Amino acid sequence: MPHLVKQSFHAWIDDMPGAKHMLIVTGELQVPTTGWKAELKRKGQQQKVLLLEVDAQPPSGHTGPIIMNLPLRYEEPAEPGQFTQVTVTYETESVTVDVIVVH
Repeated sequence: MPHLVKQSFHAWIDDMPGAKHMLIVTGELQVPTTGWKAELKRKGQQQKVLLLEVDAQPPSGHTGPIIMNLPLRYEEPAEPGQFTQVTVTYETESVTVDVIVVH
């Protein structure tokens, strides 16, 4: 069964000069076979916490029994201070990370 690779999640707001002020969230979902597809989707917001969920699609057809980590990435425009944390959920699992601002 797929699961979140919790230590792989990071969130930051790009506040570099000339940047477009984007919140970027990255992480990984470990899957048991080849052929899986997954993406992060916005679920909502609670005060300054952005809520994301993993939408994972199982393979159709022939698969190989290889455990692998699928990269996940989410971006949306955001100003520094708009979000302090991001919570990512997948089924019964969740991970919360602090949002850092990169200057």
